[in-house]
Amino acid sequence: MKGCRCSCTTGISKTEVVVGALAHYLGYVEHLPLNQRVAELEARTAVLEALVKDS
Repeated sequence: MKGCRCSCTTGISKTEVVVGALAHYLGYVEHLPLNQRVAELEARTAVLEALVKDS
């Protein structure tokens, strides 16, 4: 498929793309394993949710 950027041509899963984009947006530029990036993003999200809830 011309112009296709799906995992079948890039070797990257949709999960990796989304987590990578979120990590980049939130300032994580380290090349960490996917499970570690997800864990760090979950922890940061929990902190942000608590801040929003308290305000």
